Amino acid sequence: MRGLKLLAVATIVTLLLHPLSGLSAQHTGDPVVPRGEWHIQLQPSASLLEGLYDPDGEGTLDLAPGFFLPEIGVDQVPGLEPTETRFRSLAGGNSDVGLRIGATRGRVTGDEQVLPVGISYGLLDRVTVGVTVPFVRRRVDTLLRYVPDGANVGLNPARVDREPVDAFLIQALEALDNLADAVDEACTDLGEDSQPCLDGNSLLEGTQGFVGSLELAYEEEALFPLGGSELGEGIANRWTTLRTEMADWEAAAPEAPPLAADFLDSSTFRSLVVNPAWPGSGFPQDTPPAFLDLGDVELHLAVRILPLDDAGERDGAVSFSSAVAGAVRFATGSADSLRAVAPRDPPRGVPGVEIRWISDVILPRRLGVRGTVEVGWHGSRDILLLAPDSDGAFLPDRTRTSVRWDPGTHVGIEVTPRLRIGPGLSLGAGWRMLRREADTFSALHTDGTPPPAPSAAAVVHRLSIEFRYSAIHPPLSDTVSRPFEVLVRGTRSVSGSGDWAPVDRRIDVGARFRLHR
Repeated sequence: MRGLKLLAVATIVTLLLHPLSGLSAQHTGDPVVPRGEWHIQLQPSASLLEGLYDPDGEGTLDLAPGFFLPEIGVDQVPGLEPTETRFRSLAGGNSDVGLRIGATRGRVTGDEQVLPVGISYGLLDRVTVGVTVPFVRRRVDTLLRYVPDGANVGLNPARVDREPVDAFLIQALEALDNLADAVDEACTDLGEDSQPCLDGNSLLEGTQGFVGSLELAYEEEALFPLGGSELGEGIANRWTTLRTEMADWEAAAPEAPPLAADFLDSSTFRSLVVNPAWPGSGFPQDTPPAFLDLGDVELHLAVRILPLDDAGERDGAVSFSSAVAGAVRFATGSADSLRAVAPRDPPRGVPGVEIRWISDVILPRRLGVRGTVEVGWHGSRDILLLAPDSDGAFLPDRTRTSVRWDPGTHVGIEVTPRLRIGPGLSLGAGWRMLRREADTFSALHTDGTPPPAPSAAAVVHRLSIEFRYSAIHPPLSDTVSRPFEVLVRGTRSVSGSGDWAPVDRRIDVGARFRLHR
């Protein structure tokens, strides 16, 4: 309803301004083609999606913040649970300290190149039909970086320098042999049921279990508790207690066991944490490489509203031109499985309908203004959505969900003042506001994985600068051998609100040619 109201207001403004109009010449970017003419248009664009505007108004956010975790433990990487259990046991069995690997930092950016190939035909003087076939190359680049913030484990010291570990184990085993001899002597002299014999056998069993578990940990684990961490201190303190009790039996045990002194390196982090959790290629570095996939094909219809006659230009007069253009989009492109990670407008891979009201006013003193109001409605599509979960971003079954996706309606308003610096040549600087209603998702399978919550409506404001030259309409088209029009435009977002409001920039370089009748 919001979009229909905007179109109604635009139509009223058009009719009110009509008495000022005197011509249609020199209006550039006109969607209406003269009767019987064929126009071909190429408008390649390149865009970069850098982040999202914070819904709370606190600046900007990185894309896919759920991929980058402030803390990584067994909740995020369940495969580490046996390692945590082993080190808790070595620390005394009653430790509730969780294993913390560190955190991840990084950045996700999405770049896209689109090559739309369009052809239009002037069916009537005021009616044009056409089709646009876009070719799209889309890529999402991911930089994942491990940082040791909050970590209580690091690299296994046996994998960094084996010599101190071997020296500790040799001395510990020698002390165990001495302890066993002393306990055996006490049991022989005092009897098997004597308290010193029972205490000595208990100490011997406990120490053998500790040293055996520690030796297996040195052999099998890639991770090890860091020296100075609570988990590492628990292991060191337990050994100190055992060592003190062994000294009472005149069994000299070595000092504290070697603990981790080095944090994980990136390769160990990837092999130990990332690749096991993300089977195949591991953490998604980018979308599958492709050379210009087919996008969503569109059929177009444009109808001129004003001017109502073909009057020629009058010196110093105000010129006004207005048209309504509609497009029907077919879901011929790939489903936008990265919608929750790198949202783009309009949505990709879904059917849709769009209506635009386009109006140009050329004022005296070489000034002009173009205004556009557009409304778009979108259909639904079943997709395998990649939606990171901040509580378990490394769990593929919790980040890829089969859903039915219903994109929200969008409404856009654009105003571009222009300065004509020569016949057919203009420079413009524009403002565009786009409001996108909430996307909704519904689960396709009852596998226990909840679909993402609906997004809130998003509003994005963008500024643009454009250069345009048009010699495709009279009188300039009569002076060139091959009538054409070119456009160069740069656009950048400047503010946004709501969910999934993108921080992006884009450049368009377009050309339109008139074929002979």
